[in-house]
Amino acid sequence: MKKFSLFVIAVILVFGVRIDGEAKYEDVKPVLEKMASVMDKFIGDLEKVDNADGAAAALTVYTDDMEKLFPVIKGIVKKYPELTDEKNHPEDLKPYTKKVEELAKQMLGAMVKIQPFAEDAKVKAAMERLAQLNAGSREDEPKDPAEQKQEKTEETQKK
Repeated sequence: MKKFSLFVIAVILVFGVRIDGEAKYEDVKPVLEKMASVMDKFIGDLEKVDNADGAAAALTVYTDDMEKLFPVIKGIVKKYPELTDEKNHPEDLKPYTKKVEELAKQMLGAMVKIQPFAEDAKVKAAMERLAQLNAGSREDEPKDPAEQKQEKTEETQKK
């Protein structure tokens, strides 16, 4: 879930407004709305989980929905790489970013509902698929300077 949280933060960091006040990142709003909708549905599905099949189904539906959304999100991150700094979030998009942040917190809390079923084969497979999707979503993201420094340190230590 840590990787997913990092992914959500990366998406959130993709906003800004032109100096002349014209909305430059208007194409990001519908993506955040869709992401919030997918997250909200997943939270609702998780709240209804009472067995392993329900847990696996909720995870599968969420992963399917995010799998469709990730290419759009990647395109936005690629289109607006200058906005990886949280300080660049424009005021008119803050309600969207706040909503996604709140849903991410709720989602993490709701994930507790699947813990009793975590050893079930179907649940494990669904969780692994989601983890793979989340890992793949970060491939094209600009790296945080601290992350780059850590990787460089690790490479130096290997030599």
